[in-house]
Amino acid sequence: MTLEEIAKLCNVSTSTVSRVLNNKKGISEKTRKNILDLVKDLEKQEIPILKKTTKTIAFIVPSLSNYFFSTLLKKILIEVENKNIDILVFDINDDIEREIEVIKNLSNKNIDGMILISSSKNDEKFKIKKELLTFTHPFILMDRKLKDASFDGVYVDNIRGVFTLTEYLIKKGKKDITIITGDKNSNISLERIEGYKEALYMNGIEISNGHIVFADFYDSHKIEKSLKAVITEKNYPKTLICCNNIILQTVIKLIMQNNLKINKDITVVSFDNTDFLDNLGFKISCVSPDLDTLVSQSINLILENILNKKNTTRQIDIIPELVEKN
Repeated sequence: MTLEEIAKLCNVSTSTVSRVLNNKKGISEKTRKNILDLVKDLEKQEIPILKKTTKTIAFIVPSLSNYFFSTLLKKILIEVENKNIDILVFDINDDIEREIEVIKNLSNKNIDGMILISSSKNDEKFKIKKELLTFTHPFILMDRKLKDASFDGVYVDNIRGVFTLTEYLIKKGKKDITIITGDKNSNISLERIEGYKEALYMNGIEISNGHIVFADFYDSHKIEKSLKAVITEKNYPKTLICCNNIILQTVIKLIMQNNLKINKDITVVSFDNTDFLDNLGFKISCVSPDLDTLVSQSINLILENILNKKNTTRQIDIIPELVEKN
């Protein structure tokens, strides 16, 4: 008899049956007793119970149109190959309400765990935190922390990453450095700005708010609108830090539209890997976390949580490395 058939007889979800059979918490004593009593009866009748051997892990991602996230997904699929792990992918298109809906639905599904890259802004963090505190399966966060919350996760160190990138430019003799980041309500934006400011301060360079441009991480139209007055044919910054690849692509577009040359008129660097631009002739230096490490650590951590091998909250930081291409 399958778990689905047992769930139907007990009028509960398959995930509830799975949790009871695996001695997980969060199930009422009445429900637990009903399921275990049925299982005992089946055992007496020598009816085998077919337990699921393949683990199912949900992967929630802000936007697969972003090269960084699509690359992460490819590496996750490679990492779990031959490990009896199925990955359910949910692209929530940077929509916080969609993210909440997916998490709620997954709580009642027969999955083993969840890896979440949250798209939540700082003023939305409490919504996601609330859903995660009542989530019925093991989960971890990946890439980005949830502000004012302490959940297991493998995170990219945004502050160290942009500090390294800014200091690299300063050592190249650049002092007039403009940074373009996402929404000002995004924790990632604020962390990357913090790394930028820290590098300027440590090198005795005055911090100017006029050199900090808040745009968007995913919407190229919003990014372009934010940059229209920043990059023009006659007026443009000499050095630009782009805080992700979608910002970088929009910057390249505007530079070319204004008959300017990358790394001649404007020095451009980026957060996130820029290999996808190499074949187009754009050699953009960047900082990027080791994605293989980010993925392997994340898979290992969620599996530990699923198997109950951890006793304390674990937060692993991945420090982005400088990749010089100019």
